[in-house]
Amino acid sequence: MAKAGCDLTQREGDARGVRDHGGRAMEEEGTMDRDDMMPAEGDAPLAAPVAISALEPLLMTPMEAVEEAGAWAELAEQAMEPNPFFRPEFLLSYLHHVESEPITIAAVRRRGGGGLAGLMPLGRKPLGLAWKTPHVWTHAYAPLGTPLLCADCAQAAAEKLLRVVMSHVGTFLAMPQQRLDGAVAAAFRDAAAAARLKLDDTAHYERPVLSLEGTMEAFLQRISGQRRRRYAKGYRRLKEQGHLVRDHLSGAQAVEAFEAFLELEQSGWKGESATALASNPYHAAFAREAVQEFAASGKLLVDRLRLDERTIAAVVAFRDGPRVYEWKIAFDEEQASQSPGVQVVLAAMEKYFAIDGLLEVDSLSGQAPSLIDGMWKDREIFGTMLIAGGRGAGARMAMAHADIAAYETARRSAKGVLSRLGKRRKG
Repeated sequence: MAKAGCDLTQREGDARGVRDHGGRAMEEEGTMDRDDMMPAEGDAPLAAPVAISALEPLLMTPMEAVEEAGAWAELAEQAMEPNPFFRPEFLLSYLHHVESEPITIAAVRRRGGGGLAGLMPLGRKPLGLAWKTPHVWTHAYAPLGTPLLCADCAQAAAEKLLRVVMSHVGTFLAMPQQRLDGAVAAAFRDAAAAARLKLDDTAHYERPVLSLEGTMEAFLQRISGQRRRRYAKGYRRLKEQGHLVRDHLSGAQAVEAFEAFLELEQSGWKGESATALASNPYHAAFAREAVQEFAASGKLLVDRLRLDERTIAAVVAFRDGPRVYEWKIAFDEEQASQSPGVQVVLAAMEKYFAIDGLLEVDSLSGQAPSLIDGMWKDREIFGTMLIAGGRGAGARMAMAHADIAAYETARRSAKGVLSRLGKRRKG
Protein backbone atom coordinates (compact mmCIF):
# COMPACT_ATOMS: atom_id res chain seq x y z
CA MET A 1 0.00 0.00 0.00
CA ALA A 2 1.36 3.43 -0.89
CA LYS A 3 2.64 5.47 2.02
CA ALA A 4 1.86 9.04 2.88
CA GLY A 5 2.58 11.35 0.01
CA CYS A 6 1.56 8.79 -2.61
CA ASP A 7 -2.04 8.14 -1.61
CA LEU A 8 -4.52 7.30 -4.35
CA THR A 9 -6.72 10.36 -4.64
CA GLN A 10 -8.41 10.67 -8.03
CA ARG A 11 -9.80 8.70 -10.95
CA GLU A 12 -7.22 8.06 -13.66
CA GLY A 13 -9.64 9.49 -16.20
CA ASP A 14 -9.32 12.93 -14.66
CA ALA A 15 -7.65 15.56 -16.79
CA ARG A 16 -3.88 15.69 -16.49
CA GLY A 17 -0.84 15.17 -18.73
CA VAL A 18 2.58 13.70 -19.27
CA ARG A 19 5.21 16.13 -20.46
CA ASP A 20 6.73 14.88 -23.69
CA HIS A 21 10.04 15.88 -25.19
CA GLY A 22 8.72 19.23 -26.32
CA GLY A 23 6.98 20.03 -23.08
CA ARG A 24 3.55 19.39 -24.62
CA ALA A 25 0.78 17.79 -22.62
CA MET A 26 -0.14 14.23 -23.60
CA GLU A 27 -2.92 12.06 -22.35
CA GLU A 28 -1.34 9.88 -19.70
CA GLU A 29 -2.43 6.34 -18.84
CA GLY A 30 -5.69 6.84 -20.67
CA THR A 31 -3.81 5.94 -23.86
CA MET A 32 -3.39 2.40 -22.58
CA ASP A 33 -6.76 1.27 -23.94
CA ARG A 34 -5.52 1.51 -27.55
CA ASP A 35 -5.87 -1.66 -29.61
CA ASP A 36 -2.15 -2.38 -29.49
CA MET A 37 -2.23 -2.20 -25.72
CA MET A 38 -5.12 -4.62 -25.28
CA PRO A 39 -4.16 -8.06 -23.97
CA ALA A 40 -4.59 -11.11 -26.15
CA GLU A 41 -6.52 -14.00 -24.71
CA GLY A 42 -4.41 -15.76 -22.11
CA ASP A 43 -1.96 -12.86 -21.74
CA ALA A 44 -1.53 -10.78 -18.62
CA PRO A 45 -3.45 -7.58 -19.44
CA LEU A 46 -2.03 -4.14 -18.95
CA ALA A 47 -4.10 -2.74 -16.14
CA ALA A 48 -6.85 -0.31 -17.06
CA PRO A 49 -5.99 2.81 -15.06
CA VAL A 50 -8.21 3.20 -12.04
CA ALA A 51 -6.76 5.93 -9.87
CA ILE A 52 -3.86 8.31 -9.89
CA SER A 53 -1.39 8.81 -7.13
CA ALA A 54 0.02 12.10 -5.99
CA LEU A 55 2.74 11.58 -8.62
CA GLU A 56 3.04 13.29 -11.98
CA PRO A 57 4.91 11.44 -14.76
CA LEU A 58 7.55 13.16 -16.89
CA LEU A 59 9.33 12.14 -20.09
CA MET A 60 12.24 14.49 -20.71
CA THR A 61 15.11 14.96 -23.09
CA PRO A 62 18.49 15.39 -21.42
CA MET A 63 18.30 19.14 -22.07
CA GLU A 64 14.92 19.33 -20.35
CA ALA A 65 16.24 17.22 -17.49
CA VAL A 66 18.86 19.87 -16.79
CA GLU A 67 16.01 22.08 -15.57
CA GLU A 68 15.20 19.40 -12.98
CA ALA A 69 18.83 18.94 -11.92
CA GLY A 70 18.26 20.33 -8.42
CA ALA A 71 15.29 18.08 -7.68
CA TRP A 72 17.10 15.21 -9.42
CA ALA A 73 20.15 15.60 -7.17
CA GLU A 74 17.90 15.71 -4.11
CA LEU A 75 16.21 12.47 -5.21
CA ALA A 76 19.63 10.85 -5.71
CA GLU A 77 20.61 11.79 -2.15
CA GLN A 78 17.40 10.30 -0.74
CA ALA A 79 17.19 7.24 -3.01
CA MET A 80 16.22 3.95 -1.42
CA GLU A 81 19.20 2.38 -3.20
CA PRO A 82 21.95 4.68 -4.44
CA ASN A 83 23.21 4.68 -8.01
CA PRO A 84 26.02 7.15 -8.72
CA PHE A 85 25.68 6.59 -12.48
CA PHE A 86 22.10 7.90 -12.51
CA ARG A 87 23.03 11.04 -10.60
CA PRO A 88 22.81 14.20 -12.75
CA GLU A 89 26.50 15.03 -12.36
CA PHE A 90 27.49 11.71 -13.95
CA LEU A 91 24.67 11.00 -16.40
CA LEU A 92 24.40 14.49 -17.86
CA SER A 93 28.17 14.62 -18.36
CA TYR A 94 28.09 11.29 -20.17
CA LEU A 95 25.15 12.26 -22.38
CA HIS A 96 26.73 15.62 -23.23
CA HIS A 97 30.16 14.33 -24.21
CA VAL A 98 29.72 10.71 -25.31
CA GLU A 99 26.27 9.40 -26.08
CA SER A 100 24.98 9.76 -29.65
CA GLU A 101 21.82 7.66 -29.23
CA PRO A 102 18.57 9.43 -28.25
CA ILE A 103 18.01 9.01 -24.51
CA THR A 104 14.82 9.79 -22.62
CA ILE A 105 14.73 10.55 -18.91
CA ALA A 106 11.60 9.03 -17.37
CA ALA A 107 10.69 10.49 -13.99
CA VAL A 108 7.82 11.00 -11.60
CA ARG A 109 7.28 14.13 -9.56
CA ARG A 110 5.11 14.75 -6.54
CA ARG A 111 2.13 16.86 -7.52
CA GLY A 112 1.68 20.34 -6.17
CA GLY A 113 5.26 21.45 -6.73
CA GLY A 114 6.90 18.60 -4.83
CA GLY A 115 10.22 16.99 -5.62
CA LEU A 116 11.01 13.98 -7.76
CA ALA A 117 10.09 10.55 -6.44
CA GLY A 118 11.57 8.33 -9.16
CA LEU A 119 13.83 8.51 -12.20
CA MET A 120 15.48 6.27 -14.79
CA PRO A 121 17.12 6.94 -18.18
CA LEU A 122 15.77 5.03 -21.19
CA GLY A 123 17.20 4.18 -24.58
CA ARG A 124 16.92 1.44 -27.19
CA LYS A 125 19.48 -1.27 -27.81
CA PRO A 126 19.50 -4.94 -28.90
CA LEU A 127 18.16 -7.24 -26.22
CA GLY A 128 19.98 -10.26 -27.58
CA LEU A 129 20.87 -11.14 -31.14
CA ALA A 130 18.46 -8.95 -33.08
CA TRP A 131 15.51 -7.44 -31.19
CA LYS A 132 16.02 -3.78 -30.30
CA THR A 133 13.89 -2.83 -27.30
CA PRO A 134 13.52 -0.04 -24.73
CA HIS A 135 16.16 -0.41 -22.02
CA VAL A 136 17.02 1.24 -18.77
CA TRP A 137 20.25 2.83 -19.98
CA THR A 138 23.48 1.19 -18.81
CA HIS A 139 26.83 0.96 -20.56
CA ALA A 140 30.47 0.06 -19.98
CA TYR A 141 31.07 3.18 -17.86
CA ALA A 142 27.86 2.71 -15.86
CA PRO A 143 27.44 -0.99 -14.99
CA LEU A 144 24.52 -0.48 -12.60
CA GLY A 145 20.91 -0.01 -13.68
CA THR A 146 19.15 0.65 -10.37
CA PRO A 147 16.46 3.33 -10.89
CA LEU A 148 16.29 6.11 -8.31
CA LEU A 149 13.24 5.73 -6.05
CA CYS A 150 12.18 7.56 -2.92
CA ALA A 151 11.73 5.10 -0.07
CA ASP A 152 8.45 6.60 1.18
CA CYS A 153 6.59 5.76 -2.03
CA ALA A 154 8.87 3.35 -3.89
CA GLN A 155 6.21 0.99 -5.24
CA ALA A 156 3.92 3.85 -6.32
CA ALA A 157 6.81 5.61 -8.07
CA ALA A 158 7.91 2.38 -9.76
CA GLU A 159 4.36 1.69 -10.94
CA LYS A 160 4.02 5.21 -12.33
CA LEU A 161 7.31 4.80 -14.20
CA LEU A 162 6.20 1.49 -15.67
CA ARG A 163 2.81 2.85 -16.70
CA VAL A 164 4.25 5.85 -18.52
CA VAL A 165 6.84 3.64 -20.24
CA MET A 166 4.21 1.17 -21.35
CA SER A 167 1.96 3.98 -22.57
CA HIS A 168 4.45 6.17 -24.39
CA VAL A 169 7.76 4.36 -24.92
CA GLY A 170 6.95 0.72 -25.66
CA THR A 171 5.13 -2.26 -24.24
CA PHE A 172 8.37 -4.10 -23.41
CA LEU A 173 11.14 -2.90 -21.12
CA ALA A 174 14.51 -4.44 -20.27
CA MET A 175 16.16 -3.41 -17.00
CA PRO A 176 19.77 -4.67 -17.10
CA GLN A 177 22.35 -4.68 -14.32
CA GLN A 178 19.79 -4.94 -11.52
CA ARG A 179 20.61 -6.14 -8.02
CA LEU A 180 17.94 -8.79 -8.01
CA ASP A 181 17.58 -9.12 -4.24
CA GLY A 182 17.59 -5.36 -3.69
CA ALA A 183 14.78 -3.15 -2.44
CA VAL A 184 14.36 -1.40 -5.80
CA ALA A 185 14.00 -4.69 -7.67
CA ALA A 186 11.37 -5.74 -5.12
CA ALA A 187 9.49 -2.44 -5.62
CA PHE A 188 9.39 -3.00 -9.40
CA ARG A 189 8.17 -6.58 -8.95
CA ASP A 190 5.34 -5.34 -6.74
CA ALA A 191 4.61 -2.50 -9.17
CA ALA A 192 4.48 -4.86 -12.15
CA ALA A 193 2.08 -7.13 -10.29
CA ALA A 194 -0.13 -4.16 -9.36
CA ALA A 195 -0.19 -3.00 -12.99
CA ARG A 196 -0.80 -6.58 -14.23
CA LEU A 197 2.40 -6.66 -16.26
CA LYS A 198 4.44 -9.76 -16.98
CA LEU A 199 7.85 -9.75 -15.29
CA ASP A 200 10.77 -12.14 -15.49
CA ASP A 201 14.50 -11.94 -14.95
CA THR A 202 17.42 -13.43 -16.83
CA ALA A 203 21.18 -13.11 -17.49
CA HIS A 204 22.01 -13.83 -13.85
CA TYR A 205 25.56 -13.49 -12.59
CA GLU A 206 27.30 -13.07 -9.25
CA ARG A 207 29.20 -9.88 -8.52
CA PRO A 208 31.86 -9.63 -5.78
CA VAL A 209 31.05 -7.16 -3.01
CA LEU A 210 32.89 -6.28 0.17
CA SER A 211 30.92 -6.15 3.41
CA LEU A 212 32.38 -3.53 5.73
CA GLU A 213 31.18 -5.13 8.93
CA GLY A 214 34.05 -5.50 11.35
CA THR A 215 37.61 -4.36 10.68
CA MET A 216 40.30 -4.72 8.05
CA GLU A 217 42.21 -6.98 10.44
CA ALA A 218 39.19 -9.26 10.83
CA PHE A 219 38.78 -9.38 7.03
CA LEU A 220 42.41 -10.45 6.56
CA GLN A 221 41.98 -13.20 9.12
CA ARG A 222 39.16 -14.69 7.05
CA ILE A 223 41.35 -15.22 3.98
CA SER A 224 43.90 -18.00 3.67
CA GLY A 225 47.34 -17.69 5.15
CA GLN A 226 48.84 -18.48 1.76
CA ARG A 227 47.03 -15.53 0.19
CA ARG A 228 48.06 -13.20 3.03
CA ARG A 229 51.67 -14.20 2.60
CA ARG A 230 51.45 -13.59 -1.15
CA TYR A 231 50.02 -10.10 -0.57
CA ALA A 232 52.76 -9.29 1.93
CA LYS A 233 55.48 -10.60 -0.38
CA GLY A 234 54.27 -8.44 -3.29
CA TYR A 235 54.21 -5.33 -1.09
CA ARG A 236 57.65 -6.09 0.29
CA ARG A 237 59.13 -6.46 -3.20
CA LEU A 238 57.66 -3.15 -4.28
CA LYS A 239 59.17 -1.44 -1.23
CA GLU A 240 62.55 -2.90 -2.08
CA GLN A 241 62.54 -0.98 -5.36
CA GLY A 242 62.36 2.48 -3.80
CA HIS A 243 60.21 4.82 -1.72
CA LEU A 244 56.67 3.39 -1.77
CA VAL A 245 53.78 5.61 -0.69
CA ARG A 246 50.07 4.84 -0.33
CA ASP A 247 47.80 7.86 -0.81
CA HIS A 248 44.13 8.13 0.19
CA LEU A 249 42.77 11.17 -1.63
CA SER A 250 39.53 13.12 -1.98
CA GLY A 251 38.49 16.56 -3.21
CA ALA A 252 40.93 18.57 -5.32
CA GLN A 253 43.81 16.17 -4.58
CA ALA A 254 41.76 13.28 -5.98
CA VAL A 255 41.00 15.28 -9.13
CA GLU A 256 44.71 15.91 -9.61
CA ALA A 257 45.47 12.22 -9.05
CA PHE A 258 42.86 11.29 -11.64
CA GLU A 259 45.09 12.81 -14.32
CA ALA A 260 47.85 10.41 -13.30
CA PHE A 261 45.32 7.59 -13.46
CA LEU A 262 44.42 8.52 -17.04
CA GLU A 263 48.08 8.43 -18.05
CA LEU A 264 48.62 5.10 -16.30
CA GLU A 265 45.58 3.49 -17.94
CA GLN A 266 46.66 4.81 -21.35
CA SER A 267 50.12 3.29 -20.92
CA GLY A 268 48.81 -0.27 -20.67
CA TRP A 269 46.83 -2.73 -22.76
CA LYS A 270 43.76 -0.50 -22.72
CA GLY A 271 45.76 2.19 -24.44
CA GLU A 272 47.02 -0.31 -27.01
CA SER A 273 43.45 -1.47 -27.69
CA ALA A 274 42.11 2.13 -27.70
CA THR A 275 39.71 1.38 -24.84
CA ALA A 276 41.34 3.61 -22.22
CA LEU A 277 39.46 6.75 -21.29
CA ALA A 278 42.24 8.94 -22.66
CA SER A 279 42.13 7.12 -26.01
CA ASN A 280 38.99 9.09 -26.88
CA PRO A 281 38.93 12.84 -26.18
CA TYR A 282 35.15 12.81 -25.70
CA HIS A 283 35.34 9.99 -23.18
CA ALA A 284 38.17 11.74 -21.37
CA ALA A 285 36.19 15.01 -21.26
CA PHE A 286 33.16 13.20 -19.80
CA ALA A 287 35.26 11.44 -17.18
CA ARG A 288 37.07 14.61 -16.11
CA GLU A 289 33.80 16.51 -15.77
CA ALA A 290 32.07 13.72 -13.80
CA VAL A 291 35.09 13.29 -11.53
CA GLN A 292 35.24 17.02 -10.82
CA GLU A 293 31.51 17.08 -10.00
CA PHE A 294 31.84 14.13 -7.63
CA ALA A 295 34.90 15.66 -5.99
CA ALA A 296 32.99 18.89 -5.35
CA SER A 297 30.28 16.96 -3.50
CA GLY A 298 32.72 14.78 -1.55
CA LYS A 299 31.87 11.61 -3.44
CA LEU A 300 35.20 11.00 -5.19
CA LEU A 301 37.76 8.67 -3.62
CA VAL A 302 41.12 7.96 -5.27
CA ASP A 303 43.68 5.59 -3.82
CA ARG A 304 47.08 5.26 -5.39
CA LEU A 305 50.49 3.68 -4.95
CA ARG A 306 53.52 5.81 -5.82
CA LEU A 307 57.00 4.41 -6.22
CA ASP A 308 59.61 7.20 -6.09
CA GLU A 309 56.89 9.76 -6.94
CA ARG A 310 55.68 7.74 -9.94
CA THR A 311 52.10 6.38 -9.81
CA ILE A 312 52.18 2.61 -10.29
CA ALA A 313 48.56 1.79 -9.36
CA ALA A 314 45.32 3.69 -8.74
CA VAL A 315 41.69 2.98 -7.90
CA VAL A 316 38.98 5.54 -8.69
CA ALA A 317 35.81 5.07 -6.65
CA PHE A 318 32.56 6.90 -5.97
CA ARG A 319 30.88 7.06 -2.59
CA ASP A 320 27.09 7.25 -2.70
CA GLY A 321 25.10 6.78 0.47
CA PRO A 322 26.33 3.78 2.48
CA ARG A 323 28.14 2.22 -0.49
CA VAL A 324 31.36 2.72 -2.42
CA TYR A 325 31.56 1.81 -6.10
CA GLU A 326 35.02 0.95 -7.44
CA TRP A 327 34.75 2.49 -10.89
CA LYS A 328 38.20 2.22 -12.44
CA ILE A 329 41.53 0.59 -11.66
CA ALA A 330 44.87 0.80 -13.47
CA PHE A 331 48.39 -0.35 -12.68
CA ASP A 332 51.88 -0.37 -14.15
CA GLU A 333 51.93 -3.57 -16.19
CA GLU A 334 55.72 -3.77 -15.95
CA GLN A 335 55.18 -4.38 -12.23
CA ALA A 336 52.49 -7.03 -12.77
CA SER A 337 54.49 -9.78 -11.05
CA GLN A 338 54.26 -7.78 -7.80
CA SER A 339 50.46 -7.38 -8.14
CA PRO A 340 50.28 -3.58 -7.73
CA GLY A 341 46.56 -3.71 -8.59
CA VAL A 342 45.92 -5.99 -5.62
CA GLN A 343 48.10 -3.81 -3.41
CA VAL A 344 46.22 -0.62 -4.24
CA VAL A 345 42.85 -2.34 -3.64
CA LEU A 346 44.09 -3.50 -0.24
CA ALA A 347 45.17 0.06 0.54
CA ALA A 348 41.75 1.37 -0.48
CA MET A 349 40.04 -1.25 1.67
CA GLU A 350 41.86 0.01 4.77
CA LYS A 351 40.32 3.40 4.15
CA TYR A 352 36.84 2.02 3.46
CA PHE A 353 36.81 0.13 6.77
CA ALA A 354 37.79 3.35 8.57
CA ILE A 355 35.00 5.55 7.14
CA ASP A 356 31.93 5.81 9.38
CA GLY A 357 28.61 4.98 7.75
CA LEU A 358 29.91 2.79 4.93
CA LEU A 359 28.33 -0.66 4.71
CA GLU A 360 29.51 -2.16 1.45
CA VAL A 361 31.79 -1.81 -1.57
CA ASP A 362 30.51 -2.84 -5.01
CA SER A 363 33.26 -4.15 -7.29
CA LEU A 364 31.18 -3.28 -10.40
CA SER A 365 32.81 -6.28 -12.06
CA GLY A 366 30.92 -8.20 -14.74
CA GLN A 367 31.02 -11.85 -15.64
CA ALA A 368 34.64 -11.77 -16.80
CA PRO A 369 37.26 -12.75 -14.20
CA SER A 370 38.81 -9.86 -12.25
CA LEU A 371 41.49 -9.42 -9.60
CA ILE A 372 38.72 -8.83 -7.04
CA ASP A 373 37.29 -12.34 -7.43
CA GLY A 374 39.78 -14.03 -5.15
CA MET A 375 39.89 -11.19 -2.62
CA TRP A 376 36.22 -10.61 -1.84
CA LYS A 377 34.19 -13.70 -1.04
CA ASP A 378 30.76 -12.09 -0.65
CA ARG A 379 28.54 -12.15 -3.75
CA GLU A 380 25.34 -10.44 -4.87
CA ILE A 381 23.19 -11.72 -7.73
CA PHE A 382 22.67 -9.30 -10.60
CA GLY A 383 20.69 -9.74 -13.79
CA THR A 384 18.22 -8.26 -16.27
CA MET A 385 14.56 -7.77 -15.40
CA LEU A 386 12.17 -8.09 -18.35
CA ILE A 387 8.74 -6.44 -18.22
CA ALA A 388 5.99 -6.77 -20.83
CA GLY A 389 2.44 -5.43 -21.00
CA GLY A 390 -0.52 -5.07 -23.31
CA ARG A 391 -1.67 -7.33 -26.09
CA GLY A 392 0.82 -10.10 -26.81
CA ALA A 393 2.77 -9.62 -23.57
CA GLY A 394 3.32 -13.34 -23.23
CA ALA A 395 4.50 -13.65 -26.82
CA ARG A 396 6.92 -10.75 -26.42
CA MET A 397 8.34 -12.25 -23.25
CA ALA A 398 8.88 -15.57 -25.05
CA MET A 399 10.48 -13.73 -27.98
CA ALA A 400 12.78 -11.91 -25.57
CA HIS A 401 14.04 -15.14 -24.05
CA ALA A 402 14.49 -16.67 -27.51
CA ASP A 403 16.47 -13.64 -28.70
CA ILE A 404 18.72 -13.75 -25.64
CA ALA A 405 19.25 -17.51 -26.10
CA ALA A 406 20.14 -16.99 -29.77
CA TYR A 407 22.72 -14.38 -28.80
CA GLU A 408 24.29 -16.66 -26.20
CA THR A 409 24.43 -19.53 -28.73
CA ALA A 410 26.10 -17.26 -31.32
CA ARG A 411 28.54 -15.93 -28.72
CA ARG A 412 29.58 -19.41 -27.59
CA SER A 413 29.94 -20.51 -31.21
CA ALA A 414 32.15 -17.53 -32.05
CA LYS A 415 34.24 -18.12 -28.95
CA GLY A 416 34.72 -21.75 -29.95
CA VAL A 417 35.81 -20.78 -33.47
CA LEU A 418 38.34 -18.27 -32.11
CA SER A 419 39.67 -20.88 -29.70
CA ARG A 420 40.16 -23.42 -32.48
CA LEU A 421 41.87 -20.85 -34.68
CA GLY A 422 44.21 -19.98 -31.85
CA LYS A 423 45.16 -23.62 -31.32
CA ARG A 424 45.85 -24.03 -35.06
CA ARG A 425 48.16 -21.02 -35.05
CA LYS A 426 50.07 -22.42 -32.08
CA GLY A 427 50.29 -25.81 -33.83
